[in-house]
Parts: sequence; C-alpha cells; structure tokens
Amino acid sequence: HLVRSDSVRLRHLVALALALLALGACSGDDDASADASKPGSSTTAGAVVSTTLPPALTTTTVASLYSFDGSVPPPELVNMGDDYEAIYRSLDAYTTWLYAHNPDANLIGEFAPFGSPQYTTYEDDIGALARVNRRFYDERSVLESVELVDTAPTVATLRVVYTPGMTVIVEQSGAEVDRKAYPGETFIALLSSDETGRWRLSSLTPDGDGTEL
Repeated sequence: HLVRSDSVRLRHLVALALALLALGACSGDDDASADASKPGSSTTAGAVVSTTLPPALTTTTVASLYSFDGSVPPPELVNMGDDYEAIYRSLDAYTTWLYAHNPDANLIGEFAPFGSPQYTTYEDDIGALARVNRRFYDERSVLESVELVDTAPTVATLRVVYTPGMTVIVEQSGAEVDRKAYPGETFIALLSSDETGRWRLSSLTPDGDGTEL
C-alpha cells in the first residue's frame, strides 16, 4: 500500500532503519551471505532453512508479493476523470508495486507531485530500499474503503480505510529482514490535479477522530 505519512511513515522508516542495521551486522560474514543467496535455501526469523523444492516452485510462492528480476509490470494508472475511488485505488496499487517490485525513485512523479509531503516520504523510503536492494510489502492488509469527503476544481479529499496486516522487508535471497504487525488505520488523502487533469497524491495523514473536513 501507499506509505502513510506522519506517524505511519515513522513506523516504516524505523523498519527500514532496522533493516539497514541488520545489513551492517552481517557485512563481516561474506560466506554466510553467499550461502543465503544460493537457490534452494532461504532465511526466515534468523534461522537458515534448507529446502529441496525446485527454484521454480520456490519463486512462485512469493511472486505476487515481491520480485527482484523486473518480471512484474506496473499496474495501469487510472489518474484522470472524477471516479476518485478508482483513482485512489490505482495510485495505491502502483505504489504497492513500486515498493515490492521496483524501488525506482524516478517513478515517484507518476503518482505524487514533486515537492509535496508525499513525494518526500516516498523519496526517502524508496531510496533506502534501492540502496540495500530490498523489497517492502504489506501482507494481508487491504484497502477496505474509499470515501469522498470534499472536492474543488483541482483538489479532492478522501477518507480511506486499511485493514490490519503485516509489513515485511525481504532481501533478494528470500530472507525476511523485518516483519511488524500493522494494526490498520483510517487516513485523509488529498489528491491534486495538474493542468492536464492528471491526479496525484499530495498527502496522506491519519484521521484520528473521524471528523468531517
């Protein structure tokens, strides 16, 4: 899902920081790292688990969650018109793909306006993932609802609800670097459109009390 700003962004950045620390702690053990990257083995929860499954069977179990080989294309962006639920769900799906399959900071402008709070959030997180060649994804969390709160000619305000799940960071070998429970949350999303009518996400903040804007 989209990385949420403010308190949620902090949780995600803490997870990424933990991942970077884990990488530093393991940097002196080149042989162990090499073994973990061999086909037919994976590391979870700090333990090495061997498997005799063929590589094809091993990769298909995680293909829908993350990838490292560029084999998963981005979802189509729906960012024109006034179907705000479809627009937000499209932006959410695209950002999910970016974090889980292709952390390329050059693509942030596709769904967040340059200079906006959301652009800065994505730039920090995507840059951290790219530097250590890791992927971040939400497991079991679902975008449950999208409600239109208010509109103006170039602005739309939405209330969006995500169900509980898990946030996971993995490295290319399949080892889980970090896993945290995500409790689910309600957010206020601000969409803005440019001169061509193309919508992007400018900000996403927790809606603590559910007050109408």
